[in-house]
Amino acid sequence: MSENDLTVKHMLRAFCILALSALMAWSGAVPPSAEALSGNVYYVAMDGSDSNPGTLAQPWKTMLKAANTMVAGDTVIVGSGTYNELVTETTSGTAANMIHYLASGPVTCKGFYLGGDYIEVKGFTVTSADCTWNGTIEVRGSYCIVEGNTIQDSSRIGITTRANTTGCIIRGNTIARVWSIGMGIQGSNHLIENNDISDIRDHFGNCSGGSGDAVHFHGTGNVFRGNYIHELIPANQSGALHMDGFQTYSDPANGKLAAKNCIIERNHIFWGDTSTGVLAAPWKSGVSINGFMIEGAVSDPCDNLIIRNNLVESFAGLNAGGGGNGAGAVNGLKIYNNTFRSDRSLPITYSACVGISMDQALVTDVEIYNHISVDFTSGHFYTPLASGSYDYNLMWNSNGSNPSYEGYTLQAHDKYKVDPRFVANMTDFHLQPDSPCIDAGGSLTAVTDDLDGNPRPEGPGYDIGAYEYVETTPTATQTATPTATPTATPTTIPTATPTTTPTATPTATPTTIPTSLGDVNGDGLIDSTDALIVLAADAGLDTSQFCPMNCGDANADGLIDSTDVLILLTYDAGLIVPFPVGQPGCPSSVSQPAGCTP
Repeated sequence: MSENDLTVKHMLRAFCILALSALMAWSGAVPPSAEALSGNVYYVAMDGSDSNPGTLAQPWKTMLKAANTMVAGDTVIVGSGTYNELVTETTSGTAANMIHYLASGPVTCKGFYLGGDYIEVKGFTVTSADCTWNGTIEVRGSYCIVEGNTIQDSSRIGITTRANTTGCIIRGNTIARVWSIGMGIQGSNHLIENNDISDIRDHFGNCSGGSGDAVHFHGTGNVFRGNYIHELIPANQSGALHMDGFQTYSDPANGKLAAKNCIIERNHIFWGDTSTGVLAAPWKSGVSINGFMIEGAVSDPCDNLIIRNNLVESFAGLNAGGGGNGAGAVNGLKIYNNTFRSDRSLPITYSACVGISMDQALVTDVEIYNHISVDFTSGHFYTPLASGSYDYNLMWNSNGSNPSYEGYTLQAHDKYKVDPRFVANMTDFHLQPDSPCIDAGGSLTAVTDDLDGNPRPEGPGYDIGAYEYVETTPTATQTATPTATPTATPTTIPTATPTTTPTATPTATPTTIPTSLGDVNGDGLIDSTDALIVLAADAGLDTSQFCPMNCGDANADGLIDSTDVLILLTYDAGLIVPFPVGQPGCPSSVSQPAGCTP
């Protein structure tokens, strides 16, 4: 780069510094974080130097410099680029003054090791070929936040929390093509929410011998909510392995205790190829595929899990007591308002295709209510030795054959060989207005909403399955972090009288929906085109085709105006802006500009 080019670049950067300083003074905007930043704000850029002071005008070059400098309350904003760094942060923040690592634009690095408490990592892309690291993002501190990151093409587990951790939030991350396990969660009272986990492999790079599970969970009081687990493609696997959506087991020698008092709710598991819609079947001896594998041991039983409002599309649904260091002790398992489905065309040469299997006498106090089970070739229930109570469950085979079961006794309110009347068989599991599941379930105080977040019950009684029938198109909502670990006991279950409700009226949605802050037109780019659209909308010109324009509110002040135009143009020029432009998620409460209602 010539001396003239550098002079022009520095002049442009200086101009933008002045503009952004004025912008923040005028608008009261805050940098990209969950709360206003309380300490020093530092910057890292590819063209920076660690001898610089770390300001916006004179950024550092490495995140290592930030890790060696920051204290409680400090923030580092990392500019676009690829950093060949594995970041170790051992300093702790506090509840009021977290330490923040925030990506501004596309930022790639090798991983994070969070050894301190109250650390936030947000918006990074992480990839690593190192087989020696336990997790690509490894959390050993408590009350940390790992949010909005992409972990992909990695030879290690995606995200891990260790046994001594508590109170962390793992939210909105995307994990794809990693080795062995998508997430390994230990510790207590963590919230694992709205993550996308796909294509977990038993080998990657130089690492091999993995399991291929999406989530391993241990510890107590953890909540797993709203996660999407998908893509099990046999061609990407090499070993004889089990592949589970969620698995817990007892392994005290390695600090992994069977899960206790955990909630698994509102998750969707699709163990197959979403491009074809075909579920995967075991392809050789030793391979098993389950939505859930729940195991414990006599000395370390799995206790009081609640599995509710989940949609599981998998060769087999749930296996409880399957071995777990010899005995497989599971106590107090609650299975409420789930929808499980398989495919009767899948081969059962190497493994049984069972909806819910509990074949150990040490599986006790199980409760299964308001459950839909569809198309499990080897049996919908296999519970010859387990003890517990069941009712208000539906079994159906889409080919009209008699659903099989063993050890399960049909109850007065069960629906046997009854079509649940889904909106679209095997693709949309919401209920049609004439579904026999509507208002036909038992009342459960432990179930207050459905998979979409709609309240239960909508009518005079609870519906059976993961979805409550509503008169309008369901809209997913997120639930706040729980403050206590609930333990559920079902109330007396009354008989409900079915009613019929009118057909929902669909609402129009745009062909392409912007999902990244600043991408106003949904083309996957944040550039001057987006800035021009915002400018036109603020001037009152007809821009209704791009409305609602929430992704144009770059500074999250609730307005879409010329201030946002300046931010987008600055970002397009390749400069760092103290706002999460380019990251997933847009403000939800925004006053639309005049151009949206010309």
